[in-house]
Amino acid sequence: MLNAIYFTVLTVLMIASFGLAQLLFSVLRLSAYLTPLALLPMIGLGPLTAAVMKLMRDFMREEPGFFAQDFKSALKSNIKQSTVIALAQYIVIWGLYVGIP
Repeated sequence: MLNAIYFTVLTVLMIASFGLAQLLFSVLRLSAYLTPLALLPMIGLGPLTAAVMKLMRDFMREEPGFFAQDFKSALKSNIKQSTVIALAQYIVIWGLYVGIP
């Protein structure tokens, strides 16, 4: 169940990234250096991964709980920190993409 939710949200984020890439490069004809901009929706992957890891930790500790409610509360409680970390990772990847060549 947890894998299905993770896969579904990841698929939605990937479709959003693909749609943004089509918009940026086909319609707006932006430079190739802005390719990482198409991956901007993937910043939402940080909070999602944090919530999944919290549920996996609780499962391994054999703590009782309700799946949907625990997932939602873990997502809400970790959204700020995990979004900041995901944004920092995104900026570093963008810098490497532009700086290495």
